[in-house]
Amino acid sequence: MALKDFHFPWVQFIIGGVLFSLIKIISERVSDVRIASIVAAFPIGLITSFMIEKDKRAKYVFSYSINLCVLLIVAGIFLILLSKTELSIFISIGISLICWLIINVLKTKFTKL
Repeated sequence: MALKDFHFPWVQFIIGGVLFSLIKIISERVSDVRIASIVAAFPIGLITSFMIEKDKRAKYVFSYSINLCVLLIVAGIFLILLSKTELSIFISIGISLICWLIINVLKTKFTKL
């Protein structure tokens, strides 16, 4: 399969689905939560960078790096919500995802590549 073949949406969908499924399966079968968290944090963004056009790749990886920082902040918020409040896991995840969305919208609106 040539590199150009990865630009078809159905191929990208299959690759993403396979990676997501593998992460879920491996995470459920590993008893050590440290290893499970490493598997769950599999860097799909790095792997998918080969699907990005060459002239856009550096900007993509830079933006991906910024998004990792945003994710780290949101993971900290999530941890605080889980450990310092009595909120349910669903509410904690919801608040965390809303924070992630707001930060990314602001980042996209007020920054340039």
